Parts: sequence; C-alpha cells; structure tokens
Amino acid sequence: MLSSPFGVGNSRFRIFSKSGYVDTVPFGAFRREVFDKYGKYDTRLNRTQDYELNHRIRKNGGKIYLSDEIKFTYFCRDSIKGIMKQGYQNGKWIVRASKLIPGTMALRHFIPLLFVLSLIVGLSILFTNFTILKILFSFELFAYALLNIFFSLKQSKFRITYFFWLLILHPLFHISYGFGSVIGILSLYKYR
Repeated sequence: MLSSPFGVGNSRFRIFSKSGYVDTVPFGAFRREVFDKYGKYDTRLNRTQDYELNHRIRKNGGKIYLSDEIKFTYFCRDSIKGIMKQGYQNGKWIVRASKLIPGTMALRHFIPLLFVLSLIVGLSILFTNFTILKILFSFELFAYALLNIFFSLKQSKFRITYFFWLLILHPLFHISYGFGSVIGILSLYKYR
C-alpha cells in the first residue's frame, strides 16, 4: 500500500521511480556543506523534517537526486492499528508543518484531507433533498471503490490474501491520514 500511487500519491521514492531529480527523498545523504548552506533539520517538527529540509534545499536553488542504485529495506508498521496511527500522525503533522513553514508540503499531502471532508459533507447530504449532490457523492464513492479494487489487484499481483488486505488498508490509511489533518487544523491555535 505504501508503494502504490493510490496509497501514497506520486511520491517518487515510494513508487519505485528511476533515478532523477525529485521533490524529496527519505533518509537523504547530504554533504556537510548542504547543512552549512541550507540549514539543519527543523526540530520543531516531530514528523516531516526530511520533507521540509528537502523543500528548503530546492527553494533555495539546490536539487534533490533520487538514485535507483541505492537499495534499502523499509519496514512499515506491522498492524492495522500501526498503519492507522502512522497515517493519523502524518496527516496531523503535514498541517503543522504547513503552518510553521508555508509552502512546504505538496498537494498530494492534502488529498486525504479533501477526501475525509468530502465524506463528511457527502454523508450529511444524504439527509437532504439534494438529489444531484447525492448522485455526485455516490459517484465519488463508486470511483473510489473502483480505484481501490484496481490498485489492490495490481499491487497484490492477484494474490487473493494481499488483495483483500489492500482493499481494507487503502481506505483505513486514507481516512486516518485525512482525519489527522482535520485534527491538525483544529489544533493550530497551539502553533500560532
């Protein structure tokens, strides 16, 4: 799920891209001069420090290079609760990072927030007489379900157990991430 465009958007290091310049990399290896020129990691952030540093480097004329020759193994959370907690925390901290350092986060980071807000609005529309809005909401849910099935089949390589796990994990991750962003917005008063 964390290496699927449907799961995490167009983050190139996660979707096994070829070598080239990108917006961010995890676990970046930088020469000392990079920190001297662009500064160190922002310790106000509990998460997204790497993305913020990469953003600052690019904003000030530097470049971030992803090499497909570097191999590493990433161990993701090993439980549904762990995946949901990761999504929630990431969602919350992208909002805080955006408040502290405007322009840091990419559009892909806010798609789960928009999805959760659309679910909240869509569910409230079900109790109204706005038929066209009900149809649009139904279309959104149908499109999401189709995309979930397609990408779950693709990522699982048609292994049935993996397919069903992905079918469950995609919406749980997206909703927990988006809900984290909602909570992040509501708690912004602490970070003024």
